[in-house]
Amino acid sequence: MAQRGQKRRAEETEEQRNRRSSDMAQCGQERNAEETEEQRNSRLSDMAQRSQERRAEESRRTKEWQIGSYKSFLFNALILSVRGLGEIVVPIAWTGIAAIILEGGRTAHYRYKLPVRILNNSSCSIPHNTEDGRFLKAEKLIIWDECTMTPHHALSAVERLLRDLMNSDLTFGGKVSVLGGDWRHILPVAVHANRTTIIET
Repeated sequence: MAQRGQKRRAEETEEQRNRRSSDMAQCGQERNAEETEEQRNSRLSDMAQRSQERRAEESRRTKEWQIGSYKSFLFNALILSVRGLGEIVVPIAWTGIAAIILEGGRTAHYRYKLPVRILNNSSCSIPHNTEDGRFLKAEKLIIWDECTMTPHHALSAVERLLRDLMNSDLTFGGKVSVLGGDWRHILPVAVHANRTTIIET
């Protein structure tokens, strides 16, 4: 059919082509003339709505694939604001690369003396009467970046430590904690683990 159409258009003279284009334009004008004002408004409204939906979908897809969301900027603004009030802020991250982006950031292993290998019964080795213990008691805000990459046993160990230091049953010992991360990052590495175990890690 496509070949026949191409052959017919090739055999068509210039006059016939102009006549056909004129007939098509006239049909379009007649259709528009027969269209009521209400129908025209409805058609234009539908076109505008489809265009708006298409732009919204394109915008959503663009946002989904954005790498930066100014999370580190927000964290640093919080850190500087609270420190400006004379309070202690503890900015930490699970990885060293993420920690150096934060103002005065440290890794969770460094700040909370976590063991290298995190198990379900792991604990932080910070006694009450040490300098680190007194520092953590005095902290007002914890900012934990890349928490989505942190094994939950590490979070549990830190929470148990803070509850013990503050002698409180509240979450994280009642400390204000801001946890942030990117859910598109890889999950924590679990050696020889299946999918369920990795997710539970």
